[in-house]
Amino acid sequence: MKSIWTLILLICAFVTHITAAEHADGPETALPYGFEAMKRLDLLPYLPAIGTQTRQFCSYDTAARNRSSVTNFRRFEEKGEWVFFDEKGPGCLYRMQANVFGARHTQFPCDKARIRFYFDDEARPRIDMTFAEFFGKGGKYAAPFTPPLAFYDVSRDNYANSYYPFPFRKRLKITVFLDGGMKPFGNDWYQFTYLKYPSGTTVETWRGTDVDDSQVRHLWENVGEDPKPAVSGTHAISRTARILKGSDAVLLDLSGSGSLASLRFTMTPWNKDIFSNAILRITWDDQKAASVEMPIGCFFGDGGDTIGVNDVSGSTLRTLMFGFDARTRQFHCYWPMPFWSRARIELLNKSQSDIEEIKLEASYIPATILEYPRRRCGYFFAKRTIDISPDNALWSRAFHVLGDGKVMGIMMYTHMYAMDGDEFTYIDGAKTPQVHGDGTEDDHNQGWGGYAIQQPCWGGLINGFQGAYRLYLNEPYIFNSEISINYEHSLGPPIKRGQKTDCVIWYYLRDPAQCNLCLTDELDIADAASEKAHHYAVTRQTWSGETSSAYQTLEQGVPYPVTDRGRAFVGASTFTVKINPDNEGVKLRRRLNRNLANVQEAKVSVDGREISDTPWYFCDLPAPPEAAFADTDFEIPATYTKGKEQISITVEHMQALNATPPVKEPAEALQVPGNNEYHYWVYSYRPTPLPAKVDDAVPVNKVVWQSF
Repeated sequence: MKSIWTLILLICAFVTHITAAEHADGPETALPYGFEAMKRLDLLPYLPAIGTQTRQFCSYDTAARNRSSVTNFRRFEEKGEWVFFDEKGPGCLYRMQANVFGARHTQFPCDKARIRFYFDDEARPRIDMTFAEFFGKGGKYAAPFTPPLAFYDVSRDNYANSYYPFPFRKRLKITVFLDGGMKPFGNDWYQFTYLKYPSGTTVETWRGTDVDDSQVRHLWENVGEDPKPAVSGTHAISRTARILKGSDAVLLDLSGSGSLASLRFTMTPWNKDIFSNAILRITWDDQKAASVEMPIGCFFGDGGDTIGVNDVSGSTLRTLMFGFDARTRQFHCYWPMPFWSRARIELLNKSQSDIEEIKLEASYIPATILEYPRRRCGYFFAKRTIDISPDNALWSRAFHVLGDGKVMGIMMYTHMYAMDGDEFTYIDGAKTPQVHGDGTEDDHNQGWGGYAIQQPCWGGLINGFQGAYRLYLNEPYIFNSEISINYEHSLGPPIKRGQKTDCVIWYYLRDPAQCNLCLTDELDIADAASEKAHHYAVTRQTWSGETSSAYQTLEQGVPYPVTDRGRAFVGASTFTVKINPDNEGVKLRRRLNRNLANVQEAKVSVDGREISDTPWYFCDLPAPPEAAFADTDFEIPATYTKGKEQISITVEHMQALNATPPVKEPAEALQVPGNNEYHYWVYSYRPTPLPAKVDDAVPVNKVVWQSF
């Protein structure tokens, strides 16, 4: 009997050791931000800290009439300035795209209107320049906002963008000021994409124009070379094969733990048939399904062959992370691809041609030299989605996946597609798109259709919406349970029929169809039973009632109509919710009415402890009554929630503004009911991923798509 108990204790000790090792397989250090992140592309497989969000300020038309203009990016007026970017808490602005140039399209006075950056509630802006000066109109750039991190369209005078990073610890507010006063100018719009970090994240605010990084610039100036830091001890692997039509070959099969740092294929012959019909298959570890299974050309930037797009197989494409060259007959990519037991690469020749020679040259780094902690990193994936939807569909779907990860880039081909369609990217089940665009070519950093141009992180083989690409290396689309990227079917002329899209998405995923976010409670405001069950109370209530409206609408229809009851207050609301005690933090989601107040700010306290460095700040475009609803998320760190089965939350009103134009007097913007709330969802982050619910949640006019 004693020996049996000894054996049981030994087994328990072994299991405890394994579990502890799994939880301790890497330091829980914060990932870099700003320039440090931009030069550490070897860290791409690391998933962001829990509570990190990707957000975008954009000038889309909230009435879905395709009228993007200066009116749409006005939030509210302060001292004659129109505020069009405003975020509170730690974060970093990585991308700025602007279409406010060119007399052919707009009368916006870019040579006189000033762009101002205010950091951490400072009274004076740290940047105060004209739009022309800041974005480098005519190629006259001002240091440090210079190429290759800045781009001005000197050939057509249409658009500009910047990838110079602006970190902020407490707040970043960006305004436009015009001497004599602003007024609505037609045909001007912008997109500013950034990461918002969870409460407690240490961020040093941008110091000034002396901040620069020569290493990042070197990487962006030498596209085609591996942009990741060199690692001593990297192994080179080479394999050559002949693959007859209808046959396949294993080009790489590695056992153990490590990472692939680069792949290069040289292929003979090089033709459209093989380009589009030789299937590249990459499988990691013991996964039953391949993480990559698509035509070899698509994986490196081709596409559109099934929807009628012009053949680009004879072209050359170079981005910061991948590309192909018809002259040298080569494909290459530099995505870091970790694995923990096996890496396998196959090529299936489904073309009508024999592949006389395919040569793979790969660089492999064993885990003994460079280790990617399993619990902190994701597998590398790529997915192709061809969408041929009905003419009256709301959108074409570019991507949908369940799980916990981040999207790193898109290659988009379209045919008979109206470029004015907006991007609608929904994350983690929210009915408000976390990323909303204002025209497909703008999402790829171009304007007015764009043209064939290649930059390190964006460009096009045809134009800004046909054969266009954008890499989200610094502003990845972060998701914890689900992401759906959709492109609106616009009613804008001249195309209204037969819109087709073909997209490849590159992304990292912790595990297929598993998530780390679980719904643990809901509170339905103004429902007596729900309020009682959650010990709900409100002080200084200013309004209660029922609202019939919708979330953000599309030109072809309404995806999420809602009728709900809610309350508004200038005091505070308090309620108790259930959470999973084995949590790594909590996401609190609230449905609100942005027609009543498009700017709402509140203090959040958990069990009497205020989360002092990050208020619940919602700042969005003024919206019409028919598109009033929005979901907004607030991240509660684990230090407030760990080990608890329930928490008491207080949402205390700080300010609420309604900047619906026109506002004759600034004081009128204050005459609103205060913060409002209709429904709360409570999600617990889990340390171990949970199976996600398989539900595409496609609204009205269900889309038809095919994924490879």
